[in-house]
Amino acid sequence: MDSFNIARKIFHSSSLVPVILYYLEIFDGHEWQIFEHNTRSISLYFLILIVLTMLTVDLLRFKFEPVQKLFLKYVGFMLKGHETDRFQGGIPYFLGLTIGVILFPKVIVVAAVFFLQAGDPAAAYFGGKYGKHRFSNGKSMEGLIAGIAVAFPASLFFLTLHTMYGVDPTFTLWDANSIHYGVFAILFAGAVVGFTAELFSKNGILSDDNFIIPVVSGAVMTILWFIYRDIPFHLMLPDWKALFLPI
Repeated sequence: MDSFNIARKIFHSSSLVPVILYYLEIFDGHEWQIFEHNTRSISLYFLILIVLTMLTVDLLRFKFEPVQKLFLKYVGFMLKGHETDRFQGGIPYFLGLTIGVILFPKVIVVAAVFFLQAGDPAAAYFGGKYGKHRFSNGKSMEGLIAGIAVAFPASLFFLTLHTMYGVDPTFTLWDANSIHYGVFAILFAGAVVGFTAELFSKNGILSDDNFIIPVVSGAVMTILWFIYRDIPFHLMLPDWKALFLPI
């Protein structure tokens, strides 16, 4: 089992920046509006570029030893042990984020990323230091509990800020008339299911916890949100033309 890697966690935390910029819709409302959903579309293409770039770098370093040596010299300290000769964990993270931007509501994408960014380091630290009841892939019950215990409050913190200052009135914790207990339940269900699904993670792009946690928790929260708001499920699918093609 890999030890708690502070440098790796700091690097992963820095990847919150494009998520926050996407949430703030910084490219919307400008004269140079390219897409109908400008920030969402630009973010999507940017994420696709990141995934393709990282895949290309990994394929080159696997094939050419000088590239591998150069890569490990400058980036190796942030890798997990198995990533030396396998795809780096940033690829499933950005791939999962790409899927989230395409399929999930904006607020749910950010909440799911908060699950990963806050809960995964907690699960790694407490699981590595105090984990006694382990599963076949090295994950522990103690890490699972710690991940949920940190991820859920972290998402509540974000949703509190969103409710107080967000421009999007949907998916809020309260309004002038009532507290939305359903949203609390949706967040908690997303955290529990996301970190439970992580117990089945492996060393593969689509089975990595960086992919599983945000995608599974985001999917669960989106489905529950549509049920909670009584929204027809066919509306879950994006408007592909508006998302990918210029106006």
